[in-house]
Amino acid sequence: MAAHPDIRRYFCDRASDEVLELLREINREEAQVTDVADAVGRVGRLHERLNEIDPYYRYELSTGAGKDGGAQPGAILSVNYGSTRVDIFEKYAGAAKDRPITASVEITIGSDQEALLEGVQSAFDYGLPVTIPPDAVSKFVLDAPAGLGGSFAGSELRIESATVAFDEPLTVSLKITDGDDLVASWPVRVTQKTEGLKGASFDGTDETGWLQITLKVNPLDQEFGLSLNLAPKPTMPAALVPLLRWVGACRPPHRMTIAWPDGLEMSSDLDTTLGDERFAAFVEALAYLQERSGAYFNLPLELPTRTLEVVVESANLVREGHSDFEWGTINLQLKHWVDELDPLLEGQGLRVTVESEQWIDFEGDRLPIGRIRTQIESARAADPDGLRRALASGLVPDVQLIPGDRTGARNVLVS
Repeated sequence: MAAHPDIRRYFCDRASDEVLELLREINREEAQVTDVADAVGRVGRLHERLNEIDPYYRYELSTGAGKDGGAQPGAILSVNYGSTRVDIFEKYAGAAKDRPITASVEITIGSDQEALLEGVQSAFDYGLPVTIPPDAVSKFVLDAPAGLGGSFAGSELRIESATVAFDEPLTVSLKITDGDDLVASWPVRVTQKTEGLKGASFDGTDETGWLQITLKVNPLDQEFGLSLNLAPKPTMPAALVPLLRWVGACRPPHRMTIAWPDGLEMSSDLDTTLGDERFAAFVEALAYLQERSGAYFNLPLELPTRTLEVVVESANLVREGHSDFEWGTINLQLKHWVDELDPLLEGQGLRVTVESEQWIDFEGDRLPIGRIRTQIESARAADPDGLRRALASGLVPDVQLIPGDRTGARNVLVS
């Protein structure tokens, strides 16, 4: 007790009751602060007093914007008290066993909250994080030193296990097989794990950052579960093509095999389809057009469905050199009338050829397609009488064309 006066103060002088009063003093605004040195000195003295009154735990304070950065590494408890965050550390190894910090919670989960129930179960079984909403937390009791505990109701509760980060990521291969044949494989770097009562959960991502995995392993029952998630972020389309091809192979009746670097393999049948074939076709088409034109930019994450279709159609046109399509109407704005258009005044059909440079705009990025010649075999005026009246009055009319005896047309890549 002579060497450690905090022991005498804690047990004999009941200094444990001083902690909350010190925290209140830190948050008081009545005392006038004359300068920075005065403020720093005052906080320093309060901090020293705080750490003199508890033989089990050391207290670190963070105020202002610093309190919002989260608990310091190694803290076994962190409490926000007014404008101050208090991080609590063991004063010596084993202090938490001599004076445990414990909590008890009552959770009410309705029959319609299966996802929440599964999340809570995974938190205990594998250490996966789960957030329990306030309406499900009936009671929360914290037994903590220095008067920082208490009983709380109507609070959000987050349960998570300590995460262990690997010094060197483990490269796991996700193999897709059809019987004995390998369909596709993709490497993923496992970077960290958490542990629970039944087993461990491993988190990882691939080189693109799009594919994120969570692997739950139960060694006792020899069971595992794999969750795959695609998290879009700005990326060159060409970098995504191999991943999306692998994603497209993730479908029944194929089988998923997880191959660890030490030779261990775990397999399971695939019962759902992971990818979207239309999105994969768009990304591959965009990568092809970028390589052909030399106009590179990151994959836009939000585009109208029609733009996705146009990119795929344009890629097919460039690959094949031509494409056939059905057309409905064309509007022509004329600078002047020419004699070659006179058959339209009588309701007759004309063969129309239009040649122009075409491109696709992506919110500021322009992707050139090339010079396209559009050939329409048969077109006639939608309103011949209106054309005649306009010309008779000296006007140059706009012409709306509709299919004549054929609706087919062809786009041809000129250059």
